[in-house]
Amino acid sequence: MLLIRVTMSLCPICVDDEKFDQMRIPAIVYEQAGEVRLIKECAEHGITKEKYWEDYEMYKEAKKWQDGGVRILNPHVAYLESKIVCPTHCGLCIKHKSHTGLGNVVVTNRCDLSCWYCFFYAKENEPIYEPTQDQIR
Repeated sequence: MLLIRVTMSLCPICVDDEKFDQMRIPAIVYEQAGEVRLIKECAEHGITKEKYWEDYEMYKEAKKWQDGGVRILNPHVAYLESKIVCPTHCGLCIKHKSHTGLGNVVVTNRCDLSCWYCFFYAKENEPIYEPTQDQIR
């Protein structure tokens, strides 16, 4: 067993039971038999072991591309950083970092609501939205 890092995770039973005040628990990420695994212990529900990555070599390769992220400049959680309690105040907040993994550009809102992507954007009685190629560029 090779210890990779110590982190925080969630107790799956506490999550199911919506025990927001106790679901956040410490976890250990480690390599064993070529897999990356996670072990965590909840005071109430005991130890949980999970597969984190199927392949340790692929995990190491992916880590090379890890982006430290940029702090969210327009958070949707309106608390001071010192007052945020994870995961109770879940949402985009100033404690978390994020970056664009895959950018989607909406090129029209003329939609029949039949695809997985368009349904969220089309709004009834909204004017047609179709940016020019120059606007998209």
